[in-house]
Amino acid sequence: MNVKRIFTRKGMMIWLILGLALKNIFSLATGEIPSAEIGSGPEILTLTLDNGIPLLVQESDTSSVRALKLFLKGQAQYGEPGKDGIEKMTLSLLAHGSENYSWEEVQTILHEKSSAVGAFAEYFDYSGFSLMTLDKYYGEIYDLFRDEILNPSWDADEFGKVKNGLLMARTQKEADPYSLASQILSDEFFGSHAYQTDIDGSLETLDTITLEDVKAYYRSSLTADRVFFVAVGNFDAARLREELNRDFGSLPLSGKGYTPVPALIPLKESRLIKEVFDDSPGLAYVRGNWVLPEMSREDKAALDLALSLLDDILFQVVRTENSACYSVWANLYDFQAKYACFGVYKTQVPFEVEDMIKDAVDILASGRCVYTSPGGADSHVAASFEGADPYVPIDRALDFYKSQFVTEFYTDQQTNASIAEQIGKSYLYEGDPAAFRSESDYWNRVTAGDIVRAVNLYVKDQPVMWIALGGGDVIE
Repeated sequence: MNVKRIFTRKGMMIWLILGLALKNIFSLATGEIPSAEIGSGPEILTLTLDNGIPLLVQESDTSSVRALKLFLKGQAQYGEPGKDGIEKMTLSLLAHGSENYSWEEVQTILHEKSSAVGAFAEYFDYSGFSLMTLDKYYGEIYDLFRDEILNPSWDADEFGKVKNGLLMARTQKEADPYSLASQILSDEFFGSHAYQTDIDGSLETLDTITLEDVKAYYRSSLTADRVFFVAVGNFDAARLREELNRDFGSLPLSGKGYTPVPALIPLKESRLIKEVFDDSPGLAYVRGNWVLPEMSREDKAALDLALSLLDDILFQVVRTENSACYSVWANLYDFQAKYACFGVYKTQVPFEVEDMIKDAVDILASGRCVYTSPGGADSHVAASFEGADPYVPIDRALDFYKSQFVTEFYTDQQTNASIAEQIGKSYLYEGDPAAFRSESDYWNRVTAGDIVRAVNLYVKDQPVMWIALGGGDVIE
């Protein structure tokens, strides 16, 4: 569900001022050091291990917390038939102990040192293993991080725990009607594309994966072709390179290289899937996916803001004016293969909301949006006054939406771990680890005309694949 957070400009300005104050120039004696610097912020250094693994380092002594992430490029395209979820299972098992640390010892160390070491595997385009700890504990926690990745225990009991945990999570997901609707839609929408892989795994595939399958997948996946590191914190970049090179510099190359996934094939026409879910009498859950083409950063910025404006119009039209749902939103999935969706949560009229969504899109495409008062008051305040027109020209509200969007973006980068995530994504998607710093520049340049153009080009009249899932009394 899309829940907006509204912050003040003050938080954004503090972050920007700190970034400027911390800007330094570094000199290293080893590795490659082309700098990447767009917008304000400390320099990001790019070094290379002996086997070609990139290391991206943002040195900073303003925080006592260090974040180190091992990224694996790709995920969905490395799935094996009948083994959906194996990468998540493999990485999760690595976190359950190693040859030198039992699972009980791992839990004790991380608790006593207020640290975190573990897997991340929530996205189609990347996964990995991360470390977060205080400076004074870094040596001990790094040794745990290194040992779990390079010397897994492959303990059968821990494997059983990991598998059962993933099966339980999947069972809970399938019991949630909107999550289930999204998964059914994905199976049809992605077709033969790599994103059709269920990276969380299905009940059937998770149940059949064996410990030997996991071991084999580990050997084929932990290769220099897929790996890169990102470090943010009080690091000495040259020393960190030596440390990582000692431990990971001999990881083999697979010889296959890494290839990003292709763009999705646009839909030829809209389509509706109906799915009865007996545990949801009287209610339905609706989602619609559509394909987005490759686009310029200017168009992407305009579409980002357009969908933010559209969220409030959708709420106004579908919920406030028609009382047709509990919540409604539009999301853009900025992956290597881009797409977007409409979501409608809890509705009794699943086959009427599509027309309401089209009405909302038409309002934005005509150059109007929901009234917003200065200072971030409720977007729907105007609608509370009988006879009030809740819509105004986009120009009147655009500055508010820009402020909200940009401030939220920077607020999400207040920890070293979150900055490391942004650096890794920028490197993977843009080939430039500092590209994320210029996002606000693109958003700030968006005009009302850009919003209208983006809506007409990328949203209005696009073929959408819909699903309506709910009780038989509202679906049949």
